[in-house]
Amino acid sequence: MKRHRHHPIIWMVEWLRKNEVRLFFSTGRVVELKLPVSSAKKAKIVSKGLGLDPGDGFDLCAIELHKQRGKVWIPGRWT
Repeated sequence: MKRHRHHPIIWMVEWLRKNEVRLFFSTGRVVELKLPVSSAKKAKIVSKGLGLDPGDGFDLCAIELHKQRGKVWIPGRWT
């Protein structure tokens, strides 16, 4: 039987400061990272959670953001 892998969906984006955001994914992963813009205050979720517009009009893919290294929340602590 073939298993289907589901792509992570961005459920929520929280602006922290300047270009730093906290992303909450459907997989339960929470990542804090810096986006390639000067200010991410206007960042918004696009394409039903499959992308993120950091405010400059260019979309970033949710799959790639899910893989990004940054501060990752593991229940009880940040790593």
